[in-house]
Amino acid sequence: MRYSNKNSKLIVLIGIISALVALVATITTVLVVLDKKKDEEELERYLEESIQ
Repeated sequence: MRYSNKNSKLIVLIGIISALVALVATITTVLVVLDKKKDEEELERYLEESIQ
């Protein structure tokens, strides 16, 4: 019984860590995509202004 209880705590801990890693990865992805979109908009604005 005792061994099983330690295993279940370990599984819960690994699950929580995995969820946190997934959350951080998602947030990082969103920030990178938004930054890339912002850079593309700045480049487009620069090119439009340089043409005029």
